[in-house]
Formats: sequence, structure tokens, C-alpha cells
Amino acid sequence: MKIIEKTLNIADHEIPRTGYAWGLLFLHRLGLIIGTTTLVAMFVTKFGINLLPLMILLQATLTILGMLGFAYLNQHFHSKQLIPPCAFVAGLLLFISTFFVDQPYVFFGLILTVTGIFLPQLTIFLSNYIEDFFTPFECERTFPVIESAQTIGVLLPVFLSLH
Repeated sequence: MKIIEKTLNIADHEIPRTGYAWGLLFLHRLGLIIGTTTLVAMFVTKFGINLLPLMILLQATLTILGMLGFAYLNQHFHSKQLIPPCAFVAGLLLFISTFFVDQPYVFFGLILTVTGIFLPQLTIFLSNYIEDFFTPFECERTFPVIESAQTIGVLLPVFLSLH
């Protein structure tokens, strides 16, 4: 433990919280990368590369609408309270989309709704949730380590695909 303390500049009592936060952020980023890559590949396979900009514009529009909707909800609820219902609805829509694989407009509509409206909000909620684990002074030391989870979560699938 002393090696971790000295190497990462994290106090002994911060290590469990930092590890938990790192793991959450890593799994979130890993899932986003794998899911987004799969979505783009499936979309291009079904509709062709020419419609990919349309998909990205639609997803961006849904993200803006999601931001507006969740900004309203965030005035009435703390982000911790919004994580479970947001994750549940996102998971439910992804599950329902599997029944519409043969109907590509419904299938991709549901998935774009999840990736445009719910996943960006979950990213924000997760950041707020992790911030609440630490005092501002602790954040100075722990957040560089925690944020490394995003980089590793992005690079791991790339590294694994090369082997």
C-alpha cells in the first residue's frame, strides 16, 4: 500500500474510494467504446456510409433534447436520484430494441434514443456521483488517477483488437 501511496500520491484512506471510482469510470468508458463502435458498424452495414452523418446529426439532436429534459429534472432531483431510473430506462430500451432487429428503423431509433438521450446524461451523473466521494483537496490528488480510467477504457479495446 505504501508503494501505491507514494507512486500515485493518494493517501491510504483514499485508495478504496479511488479504486471504486476508477472501476466505475473504466467500465462506463469501456462499455461506451464497445457499444458505439458496434452501433456505427451495424448502422454502416445496414444503411451504408453515406447515411452515417445523418445518424450522427440525429444522435446530436437527441443529445440536445436530452440535455434540456434532464436539466429540468435536475432542478427537482439530485443527480444521484436520477442514475437508477435513467440506467433502467436505457437498459429497458436496449432490451426492447433486440425484438426489432428485423425492423431497422425501429431498432436504430431505439438505440439512438438511448445513446443520444440517456448515455450522455449517465456520463454526467456518474461524474457528479464520483465527485461526491471526495473533498476538493482530495480531488486534486485522486482525479488524475481516476481520469486515467477513461484513457485505459478507450485503449483497451483497441489493444485487444490488435491481438
